[in-house]
Amino acid sequence: MLPVTQALSGKAVLQGISPLGAKVGQAVFDARLSLTDDPLRVGRTASRPVDDECVPSRTMRLVERGVVQGFIYDLETAARARAESTGHGTRGIFGKPVPAYTNIVVSDAGAQHAASLQLGGGLLGEIRDGLLVDELIGVGQGNVIGGAFSHPVALAYRVDRGEVTGRVKDAAVAGNAYELWKRVAAFGTDARWTGSRWAPSVLFEGVSVVRR
Repeated sequence: MLPVTQALSGKAVLQGISPLGAKVGQAVFDARLSLTDDPLRVGRTASRPVDDECVPSRTMRLVERGVVQGFIYDLETAARARAESTGHGTRGIFGKPVPAYTNIVVSDAGAQHAASLQLGGGLLGEIRDGLLVDELIGVGQGNVIGGAFSHPVALAYRVDRGEVTGRVKDAAVAGNAYELWKRVAAFGTDARWTGSRWAPSVLFEGVSVVRR
């Protein structure tokens, strides 16, 4: 998700490095994928009524059923883009505000299934030969916004005919984030908060797995 969220920043669009910069209104991802930034979510530490530039916060739909809807802006990037701030100005300890997310919500558009605590969100039974990946090493390094990735797995399990058969070591996964989000096999029913992100398990087809 990191390449996608970076590409949906108005700052990346202004710099001309966002692959999604000219894609507003176009179906770029799997039709089931929706992506929202929700600064008004009750009970979350990243929630806020206004951003750090005193612009009122609002729920921002970034991707709706696979279609790019818009980008996040602070006051400066909005002025340069001849747009309006979306209330995403965030100030660090030093320097001026920059566009940044609050509560990212990744959802299966239109899904109406009950929540499940099953390992993998009930997706393991659909995997004949694959990996259940829990954690990667080195995420965020290299040309992230281009979408290409190749990361060793810190914690992953082999799945054989729907059953976990053991832990995987000395392996890496590779692919392109934009291409993978076009071919989602299924979303799990185990959506939960991890930090400031709400997301279910996701089954992707076509991820390359290599030995280190």
